[in-house]
Amino acid sequence: MVDLKVVDPPGTVGHYCTGAVFLAGRTVERATGRALPDYAQEHLFSPLGIRRADWTWNHDLTSANKQFGMMYMRPRDMLKFGMLYANEGRWGGKQVLPAAWVKESLSSLSTVENTAYGYYWWRMSVQVATPDGPRRVYMSAAQGNGGQKIYLVPELDLIAVFTGSRYNTGDAPPNKIMADVVLPALLTARGVKGDVGRR
Repeated sequence: MVDLKVVDPPGTVGHYCTGAVFLAGRTVERATGRALPDYAQEHLFSPLGIRRADWTWNHDLTSANKQFGMMYMRPRDMLKFGMLYANEGRWGGKQVLPAAWVKESLSSLSTVENTAYGYYWWRMSVQVATPDGPRRVYMSAAQGNGGQKIYLVPELDLIAVFTGSRYNTGDAPPNKIMADVVLPALLTARGVKGDVGRR
């Protein structure tokens, strides 16, 4: 990973890079002296009530193992993760993640593929048709390959989780479902007249 060529001047163009995610994980392992899944189970998943038997994670990218770093979780556990971020890192009265980290993670720190990006969270928007005209809804989204998504729209008290299996297609059916089904119904039920969320 560290031998990849620099293709643009640092800080000028954002690119999503799976290798950088693995490098961050390796950094955590070096800093803690623990395997990443073990550390995550103790400090992140256990506080959320997520059992070790309920998820798998290919967290180790090597020259011999060049797969994507897939994590498999149940939708209910993905929802817990969304709730943790929606509650500024708190779960059951305990601060599991630092609130400042959560806020920064959900902010626009760079632009990747024409979409604002924080720390592993995308800041995106969709155009929503309503009986009163189009509305723009801004949201945060954790997005995995194949259509695995967690959407946060705090202004609507909405956390939505989708799973799918359209791997390596670039197609994102959940984005269309959010724009065409979920958000129009919610905006209409709430009587929202303007755009929702922050840029």
